[in-house]
Amino acid sequence: MKIQNPKPISQIREEERILAEKEVKIAQLDAETQTLKEQNAVMQETINFLLGL
Repeated sequence: MKIQNPKPISQIREEERILAEKEVKIAQLDAETQTLKEQNAVMQETINFLLGL
């Protein structure tokens, strides 16, 4: 089986670099999401306490 229209190595490396950057950004956003969820839980507990629930 022959590969049709193979990509140049430079293009593949560029795509790998972009993918790595995106993976880093996803990890950062996941961490931020977790922090926000934790903050939300604390705020909800505080609200419930203040409302006497």
